[in-house]
Amino acid sequence: MRYILAASLALAAVSAEAKAIAFAQSADGARIVLHDDAGPCVGTAKLAEYIPLNGMKVQGCWLALSSSVTVAFLDGERGSVAFGDLKKLADS
Repeated sequence: MRYILAASLALAAVSAEAKAIAFAQSADGARIVLHDDAGPCVGTAKLAEYIPLNGMKVQGCWLALSSSVTVAFLDGERGSVAFGDLKKLADS
């Protein structure tokens, strides 16, 4: 039991360190935020979050392609954001 608790705390600490590096905002104010950490993603994919104005965040995974970022969300939705629509966060 002690090992499970220690592993859970270690995972929480890693997740807390994920740094948001860029975002895109839609006309209704919802955002897709891209992080520099893998989170639940595999391979070279990194953590993404869809953050609506009113509702729950949805995690996903993003990859940079030739002219856009493709995002697959864990609720089954998919999308892409052109590089020109992304804004770099000031502290990244």
